[in-house]
Amino acid sequence: MLVSRMAGLCTAVLVLAGLSAARADDQLAAMGTAADQSRKTVTTWHGPTSSPPIQKNKNIYVITCSSQGVGCTRAAAGAKEAGEAAGWTVRIIDGKGDPGTWNGAIQSAIAAKADGIVLAAVPPALVGDALERAKKSNVAIVSIFNPIPAADSPVFAWVRPEHPVQGALMADWVAQDSNGQARVLIIEDREFGELRQRVDAFKKEIAKCTGCEVVASEDTTLGTMVQRLA
Repeated sequence: MLVSRMAGLCTAVLVLAGLSAARADDQLAAMGTAADQSRKTVTTWHGPTSSPPIQKNKNIYVITCSSQGVGCTRAAAGAKEAGEAAGWTVRIIDGKGDPGTWNGAIQSAIAAKADGIVLAAVPPALVGDALERAKKSNVAIVSIFNPIPAADSPVFAWVRPEHPVQGALMADWVAQDSNGQARVLIIEDREFGELRQRVDAFKKEIAKCTGCEVVASEDTTLGTMVQRLA
């Protein structure tokens, strides 16, 4: 009887292990499908088909979080390209990863009587007083990449990706690329709210990969990244 019970128990354990492995395989396959889907070329435009008349002779200042951040520089380059296509004068200022430089750049734009300021991944919360002065001077503020501004924010308009969705897709790709065996080191800059959103979503999604593991997390800042990251 004892042998029979032990054999039954072993069989049950093996069945449960098999079911668990099958679920893990299914989850990894689902993450891979999501990663594949995200890489497909977008061919359909779902945005508006008309716009108000473009105003002429505008002077725009674009302030980057830093020239060291590729996301910052790409956003700034896009704003410059769009502004010049409209016939506007667009000046890009390197924010150097420094809140003091960001605030100074906004003050310079106000003094130059700019018509608009574009914040390319410059956190509005860290330049709040300068933005209030810009608003009082009738300088329109556009935020790129940052979290959605509060209703009482001086930010006039905003453009941003879905950061939690992108964080989850990053995890899907990591799981797929590592065949479900990733060991992950997270380098995080907590001063940017949108990056916290991405990292939180990444952690939640990568936890679905049973063979993956976040082995460590390190904090950094944009201002010290060049010197300290390596």
